[in-house]
Amino acid sequence: MKDWVSWDRKGRPVTGLIDVRYNDGKEFFKKLAEDCYWGTDSLIAFWRKA
Repeated sequence: MKDWVSWDRKGRPVTGLIDVRYNDGKEFFKKLAEDCYWGTDSLIAFWRKA
């Protein structure tokens, strides 16, 4: 498995399949990056290429 990348609101994947881990510990696999909410109040804590 690839390492998780902390999302610091400065960089994010623009397209492609990613796994996301939310602040509450929930994980979602093989989501389209363009379908994830990356706004200032996003609950995404970590992401990685799927």
